[in-house]
Amino acid sequence: MENDIKSRYDNVVKVIRLKNKSQFDTNFVKVEFNSPKARDDILNKGYMTIDYIKHDVKEYLPQASILICSNCMGLGHFCNQCKQTNATCKVCSEQVKDVSTHQCQGVVKCLHCGGAHHSNDLKCMNGLPKKEKNDTKIENDIKAAQLSNGRLDGELKHQVKVIEQLFIPVLDDIMTVLTELNIKDGRAIDADFRSRSGLWKSELKAYWDKRLKL
Repeated sequence: MENDIKSRYDNVVKVIRLKNKSQFDTNFVKVEFNSPKARDDILNKGYMTIDYIKHDVKEYLPQASILICSNCMGLGHFCNQCKQTNATCKVCSEQVKDVSTHQCQGVVKCLHCGGAHHSNDLKCMNGLPKKEKNDTKIENDIKAAQLSNGRLDGELKHQVKVIEQLFIPVLDDIMTVLTELNIKDGRAIDADFRSRSGLWKSELKAYWDKRLKL
């Protein structure tokens, strides 16, 4: 089919068989032109003739990362979610009750930027600055959170270091002093107290180790 199309239409550079979600071939093909005028002429005519058979043609719109409503040409929602009663002509941006009966004058005007292209043209950059601003804000929030977490981690590690260098050794010193005092008085320190003090140190160290891993 590609050779047949190219032989009849000089401006066709590529014919691609479209696939469905399961990656099986469909009955649809995408035809790429090297001339916007030739492409628009075919679209306005509404068909292509191949082997004496007329095949209907429609504009191919690739899947967009930005949602464009086919009813109002607005951004960010599908037509079944659209709150606009009238439809918007993608060519002239005029609001009409029924696009199928709308007699468009063919004056191309983008709804978003007023440029000489269709309102659903994916190359139109209008509306993207807001998205870029949101993306920048999100990136800044992430960086701020990372810096904040870094400061918290630093403070936490400092606290752990202080506890390991000062508090835990103090517990050991207290145990040593108590042991010496009890020995001088001829008494043995309570074995249960010694065991619990060791347990306190172990639990305290385990707690800080766990905090550092959060």
